[in-house]
Amino acid sequence: MARTTPAHRIGLTFSLKQTGVPLGSAMAGVLVPPAVVAWRWEGGALGVAGFCLAMALVSESVRRPLDADRGASAKYGLSPARLFAPFRLIFSLPALRDIALCSFFFGAVQLCLTTYLVIWLTRDYGMDLLSAGLMMALAQGGGIGGRLLWGWLADRLGAPRVVLSGLGVVIGLCMLAFALVGSSWPVPVVAAIILLAGATAIGWNGVYLAEVARLSPAGLASTVTGGALFFTYFGVVAGPPSFAAILSATGDFSESFLTIGLCILAVGLYLGLTRTRPIRK
Repeated sequence: MARTTPAHRIGLTFSLKQTGVPLGSAMAGVLVPPAVVAWRWEGGALGVAGFCLAMALVSESVRRPLDADRGASAKYGLSPARLFAPFRLIFSLPALRDIALCSFFFGAVQLCLTTYLVIWLTRDYGMDLLSAGLMMALAQGGGIGGRLLWGWLADRLGAPRVVLSGLGVVIGLCMLAFALVGSSWPVPVVAAIILLAGATAIGWNGVYLAEVARLSPAGLASTVTGGALFFTYFGVVAGPPSFAAILSATGDFSESFLTIGLCILAVGLYLGLTRTRPIRK
């Protein structure tokens, strides 16, 4: 994608690609439960496997021209030098290092939101399970729209780092708002906060991946992306347990939302205040 996407559309294109994640989640939510009811869990699992196999076959049919730049004499395999090469490259480029490390917090907040939103709404806000599920759908829908909007905006402004900075600040404010929400708050107000949180906390990925590809040295976008996503998914893995640990210690969702809100707010401000950091290539 980095090789074939025009530079002025890279943010929107990568964001469009990233909409497949929430769309796939929605598709699973619509198709898998009826399959399980009709053919038990085994039938549901086989159906998902069938979709994956079909997509593998479709991908293979168009793979060759996309892999046209692969060297016939390229050497493949694992070695310590190759394994850690992406990290050395990332840390040699300050702008790339910044967004890769900050993505740890973006990934952590995204998974905390999608993991605990329904639990928080039903336990603390007092919403029934069906309504809470609709709120989760609202957040996911906001994420789909947000991914397209922020990608377009990053291309329009020519400043992906500034967009990521703004998203970090807005995400932080949404988390702080969650910390303040009480059972007396009107549902439309809570829904508006959830929609904004979904649009930002779920919608940042495309801008991030496009910026990683843009900052990568020529021909190394896939290598650098793999290294950058190590930090992102480290946050995905570490975020929910950390949120749960705070919740367990305090017994209050507010403290957990407050903590992650302050962290991502600081990350957003950092990205904005250091946006003139030079890039060495």
